[in-house]
Amino acid sequence: MSLDPKSSPLSHNLRFLRKKLGLSQTALAESLGIRRSNIAAYESKNVEPRLKILLKIADYFELGVRTLIESKLDDKSYETISDQRNNERRSSIFSNDSQSDIEQFIQKSEKIHRVLEGFRAFYKFKKEKIEDQEGKEFESLMHDIENFLSLMEHLLQYNDAIIDALSSGEITSGEDSSDNGPSGGQAE
Repeated sequence: MSLDPKSSPLSHNLRFLRKKLGLSQTALAESLGIRRSNIAAYESKNVEPRLKILLKIADYFELGVRTLIESKLDDKSYETISDQRNNERRSSIFSNDSQSDIEQFIQKSEKIHRVLEGFRAFYKFKKEKIEDQEGKEFESLMHDIENFLSLMEHLLQYNDAIIDALSSGEITSGEDSSDNGPSGGQAE
């Protein structure tokens, strides 16, 4: 693998994956709900996207964030990752007697929703109380909290998608799930 010292792993990987799937910058940007100029900047100027966009990119390419930002992908590593992802799809998410597992998953997901809503309300209350404070430390804290909330919402979207798939019969317990190959992204 040839490493371009001028590009970060994220810049390299975004360009590599986009081209691997035969996408234009415009097509990828539209799929992610951002401007084409953002994709160009992420690919060529080592501009780092916000966490929310980074999560969307990882989700779109069906990769972990760590994979996306830590090492530069090439054809061989991409093939290995694709094989692992396909093997995971083929294996059952739940065991044959998984009804209680599914019910527990749904209950835990609902509990996380409630906790997040409570945290969001508490955060709004505290933010209003201390909004008149200024400074980098306060702004940094607010930014970190907003990123945390965004991350939690993203994780809950995954849970909701799994619950919807279970409810609609797209995912069945104990059966081999169909492998449709890399989709290039997920609908939101």
